[in-house]
Amino acid sequence: MPVQDNEIKQKKSEFSEDSDELKGQKTANHQEKTSIQKSGKLLPFLNAKANFHAERIETLDHKIAVKQDKLARNKAAIDKLSVKADKLEDTNKMLKATIGNFPIVRKMIESNEKKIQNIRENKIPKRQEKCSQHRQQIEKLTHKRDNIQHKLDRVTALSNVITSFAVGRNQERRQTFAKAMDSLNTANFRCLCDKRENLSVKKNMLAEKYENTLSLAERMGIQKKISSLTAKIDTLDTKINDYRKNTDFEKSVPVSDIQFGKHDFDAVMVGTMEGLVSKAETGNFSIPEMAESTVNVAVNIQQMNYENPEKISETKEKCDGKTAFISRKQLHQEAQRISGQRSENTHEKSHQRKNHGLE
Repeated sequence: MPVQDNEIKQKKSEFSEDSDELKGQKTANHQEKTSIQKSGKLLPFLNAKANFHAERIETLDHKIAVKQDKLARNKAAIDKLSVKADKLEDTNKMLKATIGNFPIVRKMIESNEKKIQNIRENKIPKRQEKCSQHRQQIEKLTHKRDNIQHKLDRVTALSNVITSFAVGRNQERRQTFAKAMDSLNTANFRCLCDKRENLSVKKNMLAEKYENTLSLAERMGIQKKISSLTAKIDTLDTKINDYRKNTDFEKSVPVSDIQFGKHDFDAVMVGTMEGLVSKAETGNFSIPEMAESTVNVAVNIQQMNYENPEKISETKEKCDGKTAFISRKQLHQEAQRISGQRSENTHEKSHQRKNHGLE
Protein backbone atom coordinates (compact mmCIF):
# COMPACT_ATOMS: atom_id res chain seq x y z
CA MET A 1 0.00 0.00 0.00
CA PRO A 2 2.73 2.57 0.83
CA VAL A 3 4.35 1.78 -2.51
CA GLN A 4 1.06 2.36 -4.34
CA ASP A 5 0.55 5.67 -2.49
CA ASN A 6 4.03 6.83 -3.53
CA GLU A 7 3.31 5.88 -7.15
CA ILE A 8 0.01 7.78 -7.06
CA LYS A 9 1.72 10.84 -5.55
CA GLN A 10 4.48 10.66 -8.18
CA LYS A 11 1.92 10.45 -11.00
CA LYS A 12 0.02 13.40 -9.52
CA SER A 13 3.25 15.38 -9.33
CA GLU A 14 4.13 14.57 -12.97
CA PHE A 15 0.61 15.45 -14.05
CA SER A 16 0.85 18.76 -12.17
CA GLU A 17 4.16 19.59 -13.86
CA ASP A 18 2.73 18.72 -17.27
CA SER A 19 -0.30 20.89 -16.57
CA ASP A 20 1.93 23.82 -15.53
CA GLU A 21 3.98 23.39 -18.71
CA LEU A 22 0.83 23.32 -20.85
CA LYS A 23 -0.48 26.41 -19.07
CA GLY A 24 2.81 28.17 -19.74
CA GLN A 25 2.65 27.24 -23.43
CA LYS A 26 -0.96 28.41 -23.67
CA THR A 27 -0.06 31.70 -21.97
CA ALA A 28 2.87 32.24 -24.39
CA ASN A 29 0.67 31.35 -27.37
CA HIS A 30 -2.04 33.69 -26.13
CA GLN A 31 0.47 36.55 -25.73
CA GLU A 32 1.85 35.93 -29.21
CA LYS A 33 -1.68 35.74 -30.66
CA THR A 34 -2.54 39.03 -28.93
CA SER A 35 0.58 40.66 -30.44
CA ILE A 36 -0.41 39.35 -33.87
CA GLN A 37 -3.92 40.74 -33.56
CA LYS A 38 -2.65 44.12 -32.38
CA SER A 39 -0.08 44.48 -35.16
CA GLY A 40 -2.61 43.12 -37.67
CA LYS A 41 -5.00 45.96 -36.78
CA LEU A 42 -2.51 48.39 -38.29
CA LEU A 43 -2.78 46.87 -41.76
CA PRO A 44 -6.37 47.89 -42.59
CA PHE A 45 -5.58 51.39 -41.31
CA LEU A 46 -2.43 51.58 -43.46
CA ASN A 47 -4.31 50.12 -46.42
CA ALA A 48 -6.96 52.83 -46.13
CA LYS A 49 -4.22 55.49 -45.99
CA ALA A 50 -2.51 54.00 -49.04
CA ASN A 51 -5.79 54.04 -50.99
CA PHE A 52 -6.39 57.65 -49.95
CA HIS A 53 -2.95 58.74 -51.20
CA ALA A 54 -3.31 56.70 -54.41
CA GLU A 55 -6.65 58.41 -55.18
CA ARG A 56 -5.09 61.84 -54.63
CA ILE A 57 -2.23 60.95 -56.96
CA GLU A 58 -4.71 59.77 -59.59
CA THR A 59 -6.62 63.07 -59.32
CA LEU A 60 -3.41 65.09 -59.64
CA ASP A 61 -2.27 63.01 -62.61
CA HIS A 62 -5.55 63.90 -64.34
CA LYS A 63 -5.10 67.62 -63.59
CA ILE A 64 -1.50 67.53 -64.82
CA ALA A 65 -2.61 65.80 -68.03
CA VAL A 66 -5.27 68.49 -68.61
CA LYS A 67 -2.71 71.28 -68.10
CA GLN A 68 -0.21 69.57 -70.38
CA ASP A 69 -2.88 69.30 -73.07
CA LYS A 70 -3.66 73.01 -72.77
CA LEU A 71 0.04 73.83 -72.89
CA ALA A 72 0.44 71.76 -76.06
CA ARG A 73 -2.54 73.48 -77.69
CA ASN A 74 -1.20 76.94 -76.89
CA LYS A 75 2.23 75.99 -78.26
CA ALA A 76 0.57 74.77 -81.46
CA ALA A 77 -1.41 78.06 -81.70
CA ILE A 78 1.81 80.06 -81.29
CA ASP A 79 3.46 78.08 -84.10
CA LYS A 80 0.40 78.61 -86.30
CA LEU A 81 0.35 82.36 -85.62
CA SER A 82 4.07 82.64 -86.32
CA VAL A 83 3.62 80.90 -89.67
CA LYS A 84 0.72 83.24 -90.52
CA ALA A 85 2.77 86.33 -89.65
CA ASP A 86 5.70 85.06 -91.74
CA LYS A 87 3.40 84.49 -94.73
CA LEU A 88 1.96 88.01 -94.42
CA GLU A 89 5.46 89.44 -94.31
CA ASP A 90 6.42 87.50 -97.44
CA THR A 91 3.26 88.70 -99.16
CA ASN A 92 4.05 92.33 -98.33
CA LYS A 93 7.60 91.95 -99.66
CA MET A 94 6.28 90.56 -102.91
CA LEU A 95 3.63 93.29 -103.25
CA LYS A 96 6.13 96.07 -102.54
CA ALA A 97 8.55 94.66 -105.10
CA THR A 98 5.92 94.39 -107.87
CA ILE A 99 2.77 96.56 -107.70
CA GLY A 100 3.30 98.43 -104.48
CA ASN A 101 2.77 101.85 -106.09
CA PHE A 102 -0.95 101.31 -106.59
CA PRO A 103 -3.14 102.87 -103.81
CA ILE A 104 -5.26 99.74 -103.33
CA VAL A 105 -2.12 97.60 -102.98
CA ARG A 106 -0.62 100.05 -100.44
CA LYS A 107 -3.82 99.72 -98.38
CA MET A 108 -3.51 95.93 -98.55
CA ILE A 109 0.11 96.17 -97.40
CA GLU A 110 -0.86 98.47 -94.51
CA SER A 111 -3.64 96.06 -93.48
CA ASN A 112 -1.18 93.14 -93.51
CA GLU A 113 1.28 95.13 -91.42
CA LYS A 114 -1.43 95.78 -88.81
CA LYS A 115 -2.26 92.07 -88.77
CA ILE A 116 1.41 91.19 -88.37
CA GLN A 117 1.78 93.69 -85.54
CA ASN A 118 -1.34 92.33 -83.80
CA ILE A 119 -0.01 88.78 -84.10
CA ARG A 120 3.54 89.60 -82.97
CA GLU A 121 2.67 92.05 -80.17
CA ASN A 122 -0.72 90.84 -78.96
CA LYS A 123 -1.83 87.34 -79.90
CA ILE A 124 1.51 85.51 -79.54
CA PRO A 125 2.43 87.20 -76.20
CA LYS A 126 -1.00 86.25 -74.79
CA ARG A 127 -0.48 82.63 -75.79
CA GLN A 128 3.04 82.72 -74.34
CA GLU A 129 1.65 84.04 -71.06
CA LYS A 130 -0.86 81.20 -70.97
CA CYS A 131 1.96 78.73 -71.64
CA SER A 132 3.92 80.23 -68.75
CA GLN A 133 0.90 79.91 -66.44
CA HIS A 134 0.31 76.30 -67.47
CA ARG A 135 3.99 75.45 -66.86
CA GLN A 136 3.84 76.96 -63.38
CA GLN A 137 0.63 75.08 -62.60
CA ILE A 138 2.11 71.82 -63.91
CA GLU A 139 5.23 72.36 -61.81
CA LYS A 140 3.14 73.09 -58.72
CA LEU A 141 0.89 70.05 -59.27
CA THR A 142 3.89 67.82 -59.98
CA HIS A 143 5.58 68.98 -56.79
CA LYS A 144 2.41 68.25 -54.82
CA ARG A 145 2.13 64.85 -56.52
CA ASP A 146 5.73 63.99 -55.59
CA ASN A 147 5.05 64.87 -51.96
CA ILE A 148 2.01 62.61 -51.87
CA GLN A 149 3.95 59.84 -53.64
CA HIS A 150 6.57 60.01 -50.87
CA LYS A 151 3.77 59.66 -48.29
CA LEU A 152 2.38 56.68 -50.19
CA ASP A 153 5.87 55.12 -50.31
CA ARG A 154 6.12 55.59 -46.53
CA VAL A 155 2.78 53.88 -45.86
CA THR A 156 3.62 51.02 -48.26
CA ALA A 157 7.05 50.50 -46.67
CA LEU A 158 5.52 50.49 -43.18
CA SER A 159 2.99 47.87 -44.30
CA ASN A 160 5.80 45.78 -45.80
CA VAL A 161 7.70 45.93 -42.50
CA ILE A 162 4.67 44.51 -40.67
CA THR A 163 3.99 41.78 -43.23
CA SER A 164 7.66 40.78 -43.25
CA PHE A 165 7.26 39.36 -39.74
CA ALA A 166 4.93 36.70 -41.18
CA VAL A 167 7.47 35.28 -43.65
CA GLY A 168 8.18 31.66 -42.71
CA ARG A 169 11.82 31.14 -43.64
CA ASN A 170 14.37 32.80 -41.38
CA GLN A 171 16.69 34.12 -44.08
CA GLU A 172 13.86 35.22 -46.36
CA ARG A 173 12.16 36.97 -43.44
CA ARG A 174 15.33 38.90 -42.58
CA GLN A 175 15.89 39.98 -46.17
CA THR A 176 12.26 41.04 -46.61
CA PHE A 177 12.36 42.99 -43.36
CA ALA A 178 15.67 44.67 -44.26
CA LYS A 179 14.43 45.73 -47.70
CA ALA A 180 11.23 47.15 -46.20
CA MET A 181 13.21 49.03 -43.53
CA ASP A 182 15.54 50.57 -46.12
CA SER A 183 12.49 51.66 -48.14
CA LEU A 184 10.91 53.11 -45.00
CA ASN A 185 14.11 54.98 -44.12
CA THR A 186 14.28 56.47 -47.65
CA ALA A 187 10.59 57.44 -47.57
CA ASN A 188 11.00 59.08 -44.15
CA PHE A 189 14.00 61.03 -45.43
CA ARG A 190 12.08 62.29 -48.47
CA CYS A 191 9.01 63.23 -46.42
CA LEU A 192 11.16 65.17 -43.97
CA CYS A 193 12.87 66.99 -46.86
CA ASP A 194 9.43 67.84 -48.30
CA LYS A 195 8.28 69.18 -44.96
CA ARG A 196 11.45 71.25 -44.57
CA GLU A 197 11.02 72.73 -48.05
CA ASN A 198 7.40 73.70 -47.31
CA LEU A 199 8.45 75.39 -44.05
CA SER A 200 11.25 77.25 -45.85
CA VAL A 201 8.75 78.58 -48.42
CA LYS A 202 6.50 79.84 -45.58
CA LYS A 203 9.49 81.42 -43.86
CA ASN A 204 10.56 83.24 -47.05
CA MET A 205 7.02 84.54 -47.58
CA LEU A 206 6.92 85.84 -44.00
CA ALA A 207 10.34 87.47 -44.44
CA GLU A 208 9.07 89.28 -47.55
CA LYS A 209 5.94 90.35 -45.71
CA TYR A 210 8.11 91.58 -42.82
CA GLU A 211 10.11 93.82 -45.19
CA ASN A 212 6.92 95.35 -46.64
CA THR A 213 5.25 95.97 -43.27
CA LEU A 214 5.65 99.34 -41.53
CA SER A 215 3.62 98.61 -38.38
CA LEU A 216 5.86 97.72 -35.43
CA ALA A 217 3.20 95.46 -33.84
CA GLU A 218 2.74 93.51 -37.08
CA ARG A 219 6.51 93.19 -37.49
CA MET A 220 6.84 91.74 -34.00
CA GLY A 221 4.11 89.18 -34.73
CA ILE A 222 5.74 88.20 -38.03
CA GLN A 223 9.15 87.95 -36.38
CA LYS A 224 7.70 85.59 -33.77
CA LYS A 225 6.31 83.32 -36.53
CA ILE A 226 9.65 83.39 -38.36
CA SER A 227 11.47 82.36 -35.17
CA SER A 228 9.04 79.48 -34.66
CA LEU A 229 9.55 78.28 -38.23
CA THR A 230 13.33 78.59 -37.88
CA ALA A 231 13.24 76.34 -34.78
CA LYS A 232 11.13 73.75 -36.64
CA ILE A 233 13.50 73.82 -39.63
CA ASP A 234 16.52 73.33 -37.33
CA THR A 235 14.80 70.30 -35.74
CA LEU A 236 14.06 68.85 -39.17
CA ASP A 237 17.68 69.43 -40.26
CA THR A 238 18.85 67.33 -37.31
CA LYS A 239 16.42 64.53 -38.21
CA ILE A 240 17.39 64.66 -41.88
CA ASN A 241 21.08 64.39 -41.02
CA ASP A 242 20.34 61.40 -38.76
CA TYR A 243 18.46 59.64 -41.56
CA ARG A 244 21.40 60.25 -43.90
CA LYS A 245 23.63 58.38 -41.43
CA ASN A 246 21.23 55.48 -40.82
CA THR A 247 22.51 51.95 -41.33
CA ASP A 248 21.88 50.14 -44.59
CA PHE A 249 19.73 47.30 -43.24
CA GLU A 250 20.16 45.04 -46.28
CA LYS A 251 23.96 45.11 -45.85
CA SER A 252 23.61 44.01 -42.22
CA VAL A 253 21.54 40.88 -43.01
CA PRO A 254 23.58 37.73 -42.19
CA VAL A 255 24.41 35.72 -45.31
CA SER A 256 23.19 32.42 -43.85
CA ASP A 257 21.15 31.15 -40.93
CA ILE A 258 24.28 29.94 -39.13
CA GLN A 259 26.34 33.10 -39.61
CA PHE A 260 27.42 34.93 -36.47
CA GLY A 261 25.23 37.95 -35.90
CA LYS A 262 21.88 36.47 -36.91
CA HIS A 263 20.56 36.99 -33.38
CA ASP A 264 21.71 40.60 -33.48
CA PHE A 265 19.57 41.12 -36.56
CA ASP A 266 16.66 39.11 -35.12
CA ALA A 267 16.86 41.33 -32.04
CA VAL A 268 16.27 44.32 -34.31
CA MET A 269 13.22 42.59 -35.80
CA VAL A 270 11.77 41.62 -32.42
CA GLY A 271 12.28 45.13 -31.03
CA THR A 272 10.70 46.69 -34.11
CA MET A 273 7.69 44.38 -33.91
CA GLU A 274 7.22 45.13 -30.21
CA GLY A 275 7.37 48.86 -30.94
CA LEU A 276 4.66 48.55 -33.60
CA VAL A 277 2.51 46.39 -31.31
CA SER A 278 2.84 49.06 -28.63
CA LYS A 279 1.63 51.70 -31.09
CA ALA A 280 -1.30 49.53 -32.15
CA GLU A 281 -2.19 48.90 -28.50
CA THR A 282 -2.41 52.58 -27.60
CA GLY A 283 -4.32 53.42 -30.78
CA ASN A 284 -2.99 56.98 -30.53
CA PHE A 285 -0.48 57.52 -33.33
CA SER A 286 0.13 59.25 -36.64
CA ILE A 287 1.76 57.78 -39.75
CA PRO A 288 4.83 60.10 -39.63
CA GLU A 289 5.36 59.41 -35.92
CA MET A 290 4.96 55.65 -36.36
CA ALA A 291 7.25 55.52 -39.40
CA GLU A 292 9.99 57.57 -37.76
CA SER A 293 9.82 55.69 -34.44
CA THR A 294 9.96 52.33 -36.28
CA VAL A 295 13.25 53.24 -37.95
CA ASN A 296 14.61 54.86 -34.78
CA VAL A 297 13.85 51.76 -32.68
CA ALA A 298 15.61 49.50 -35.20
CA VAL A 299 18.66 51.79 -35.43
CA ASN A 300 18.89 52.14 -31.64
CA ILE A 301 18.81 48.35 -31.16
CA GLN A 302 21.51 47.93 -33.80
CA GLN A 303 23.71 50.45 -32.02
CA MET A 304 23.02 48.79 -28.67
CA ASN A 305 24.04 45.42 -30.12
CA TYR A 306 27.33 46.84 -31.38
CA GLU A 307 28.09 48.57 -28.08
CA ASN A 308 26.67 45.97 -25.65
CA PRO A 309 26.55 42.48 -27.22
CA GLU A 310 25.49 40.90 -23.93
CA LYS A 311 22.21 42.82 -24.06
CA ILE A 312 20.84 40.59 -26.82
CA SER A 313 20.97 37.34 -24.84
CA GLU A 314 17.30 37.64 -23.89
CA THR A 315 16.29 38.28 -27.49
CA LYS A 316 18.45 35.36 -28.61
CA GLU A 317 16.36 33.04 -26.42
CA LYS A 318 13.19 34.51 -27.95
CA CYS A 319 14.44 33.93 -31.48
CA ASP A 320 15.82 30.39 -31.05
CA GLY A 321 13.62 27.77 -32.67
CA LYS A 322 11.22 30.25 -34.24
CA THR A 323 10.47 30.21 -37.93
CA ALA A 324 8.28 33.32 -37.83
CA PHE A 325 7.65 35.99 -35.21
CA ILE A 326 3.94 36.05 -36.00
CA SER A 327 1.50 33.67 -37.65
CA ARG A 328 1.15 34.08 -41.40
CA LYS A 329 -2.40 32.71 -41.25
CA GLN A 330 -3.65 35.73 -39.33
CA LEU A 331 -1.77 38.30 -41.41
CA HIS A 332 -1.99 36.68 -44.85
CA GLN A 333 -5.34 38.21 -45.80
CA GLU A 334 -4.37 41.70 -44.68
CA ALA A 335 -0.93 41.39 -46.26
CA GLN A 336 -2.54 40.60 -49.62
CA ARG A 337 -4.72 43.69 -49.35
CA ILE A 338 -1.66 45.86 -48.75
CA SER A 339 0.42 44.42 -51.58
CA GLY A 340 -2.55 44.17 -53.96
CA GLN A 341 -1.76 40.55 -54.75
CA ARG A 342 -4.25 37.70 -54.86
CA SER A 343 -2.98 34.14 -54.72
CA GLU A 344 -5.40 31.47 -55.93
CA ASN A 345 -3.38 28.59 -54.54
CA THR A 346 -2.81 29.99 -51.04
CA HIS A 347 -4.18 26.90 -49.31
CA GLU A 348 -2.02 24.58 -51.40
CA LYS A 349 1.19 26.56 -50.67
CA SER A 350 0.33 26.73 -46.98
CA HIS A 351 -0.21 22.97 -46.93
CA GLN A 352 3.17 22.37 -48.63
CA ARG A 353 4.99 24.60 -46.18
CA LYS A 354 3.28 22.91 -43.27
CA ASN A 355 4.49 19.55 -44.54
CA HIS A 356 8.04 20.95 -44.62
CA GLY A 357 7.73 22.12 -41.03
CA LEU A 358 7.67 25.82 -41.83
CA GLU A 359 4.48 26.57 -39.90
